[in-house]
Amino acid sequence: MKTKVLNGIDNLAGYSEVLRNRRLGIVCNPSAIDRDGRAVADILNENFEVTAFFGPEHGFRGDYQNGVHFDDSVDPITGKPVYALYGKTARLTAERLTDICTIVYDIQDVGSKAFSYLRTLALLIEDLIELDRELVVLDRINPLGGVANEGPLAEPEMDRYWGYGVPARFGLTIGEYAKMVNARYFENRCRLTVIPCANWKRTMNFEDCGLFWCNPAPNLPNPTSALIYAGCVAFGQTSISEARGTTRPYEMYGSPAANGHKIADKLNALNLPGVIFRPCAFTAQYNAFQKYVGETCRGVMLFINDKHRFNSFETGIWMLEIFREMCPDFAIPFANGRCASATFDGVLGSADWRTGRQSTTQFIARGRKESSEFEKSVQEFLLYS
Repeated sequence: MKTKVLNGIDNLAGYSEVLRNRRLGIVCNPSAIDRDGRAVADILNENFEVTAFFGPEHGFRGDYQNGVHFDDSVDPITGKPVYALYGKTARLTAERLTDICTIVYDIQDVGSKAFSYLRTLALLIEDLIELDRELVVLDRINPLGGVANEGPLAEPEMDRYWGYGVPARFGLTIGEYAKMVNARYFENRCRLTVIPCANWKRTMNFEDCGLFWCNPAPNLPNPTSALIYAGCVAFGQTSISEARGTTRPYEMYGSPAANGHKIADKLNALNLPGVIFRPCAFTAQYNAFQKYVGETCRGVMLFINDKHRFNSFETGIWMLEIFREMCPDFAIPFANGRCASATFDGVLGSADWRTGRQSTTQFIARGRKESSEFEKSVQEFLLYS
């Protein structure tokens, strides 16, 4: 019989004393579920003394789209306060923690430094040091596996907004990431406990684990979209649609002026590992950045045929190169008032590719070097083999 992979919430029985007799604040979203699909927020509320909830980007119950700011509220299910941890209210305060001893963090990460939840966790660590509270992280598997690390690290002026020291795609779990950030940026001054996963191996992708996928963000409907997102998220700041507002976000890319057949041929000629490209057409019904809503876009769809060989970062950079070369309406940023070249650079970790200071091949070589160095440097924080 196959051994069950357990996330931290499913492995809580052996560690429950960490949460007993403490007033808890829970930082989570709908991706925090147990093996049976039950919400972690409700499980903890039923079994421990939960005082309040905190909602990251997209909200505690997943009510909001990308970039939407929201106010503090009351959870209609439990009747308890929900504090916003996004935008102008991204920080903890003494007032918010008046009746809280310990913050519990449980959000499904996707192994991409562009995910705003990483910064949410890093700011929690910083604030909890200042406010003298404990942090408990219920660990979750990395759905992309724990082996691959891809792309360059963010340059120093970008680092504390984009990833806190991880490459574009990284192979740490969120618990391992918390340990790394606490040690490297805050000298282990946060009182941090990680409740580990069980039976997970670093070679396992999400599909190997027998777990339910619950969208960690509105436009990541499946593990494949998350895998591609890690390397292609920079498209969000360009004039090329990443198919948000369709049923296959981050799996299709195009614009009204693109020639999908020619772009697919050029990309397939590169023989990138683990992926083939097919021409496609799509029409977005909604897009957070208001790209071509209701207009037909033509471009390419990615078909991943080997997830272990697929390099999301290098694929994404080559796609940007080919779209820039072949698509007449390609632009960085997309001129709609909601995209920014600084955000594009932050996602990549540097302005060097956009400005031409480094070619695509040079930027890829840099990414290989820096991600390899990162992988060697984080061994002390690993919890799983």
